[in-house]
Amino acid sequence: MLSNPLIVILYSRLTNTFHFLLVLCSLPKITVMKKILLLCLFGLFFLRIIQAQSITLLPSAGIQTTVSTIQGCSPVINSSHQYQTNFSASLRAYIDNKKGHGLFIGVAAVNNGISVNTFDNINTLGRMSSGATVPRIEIGYQMITRPVYFNSILNNRIEKNSIKYKNGFFFQLQSLAGVGYNLGSRNGGIGGIGGGTSTLTNIYIGGRNFSLLTGGNIYIGKNNRQWFFISLMRNWNFGNHTSTGIFNSQHNGDIYQNNIKSFGSGNAFTIGVPIRLGGKKKK
Repeated sequence: MLSNPLIVILYSRLTNTFHFLLVLCSLPKITVMKKILLLCLFGLFFLRIIQAQSITLLPSAGIQTTVSTIQGCSPVINSSHQYQTNFSASLRAYIDNKKGHGLFIGVAAVNNGISVNTFDNINTLGRMSSGATVPRIEIGYQMITRPVYFNSILNNRIEKNSIKYKNGFFFQLQSLAGVGYNLGSRNGGIGGIGGGTSTLTNIYIGGRNFSLLTGGNIYIGKNNRQWFFISLMRNWNFGNHTSTGIFNSQHNGDIYQNNIKSFGSGNAFTIGVPIRLGGKKKK
């Protein structure tokens, strides 16, 4: 319940504004309104946080792997799928409540670049890449299980009524699903020279792509306190822009030219420490 009159007024006005913008954004080519709509969604979420007794922040860092696809064939590449690994970081937040599920929001650093590994022979191995790290705003839904204590699994000759039965080390599983909006514009990038006479040119890094997000976290803790979590997130990008380039190569006197592209879709493996703000953890 909202008890503060000022919060009640703000919540009411922001809700009315949200419905108004939703109608406006249904009109064609109103991109500015779409950005305002995203800000309003985040505003509604933070007002909901004010009502909550506790919120959990999930800062994490790790790596992200994306896949570039080469159209056509060339003797200097060994696969039409080329992988690129970059640093990744994110900050997500969700409301900690008795239900164990609810909205989450987040900001992540994602890579929309393209890359290719080339070789003419074992002595001319090369790698070409063009990276474009952009922030992604996320919103979605999460569900988290109750702590599962190892004492309850192993039994350890502890009676179920004993306090020690739900003490010690535990783990929790959290599933997440949502959408993201990559805040970046389409711009040129810099290629490179690979093995032998291979080059990567005419590069365009795509931004403003939407992302479909799925994944989850595994929490490890002790005595009802979370210590750290391991996160695996998968994103499928879609939208008007992709990362594109032209891959040129020469082998045994023959010239090859192939298109290379990447939608920025990939997997992110990160690890972090949960930070709880607000009231006590709800049991």
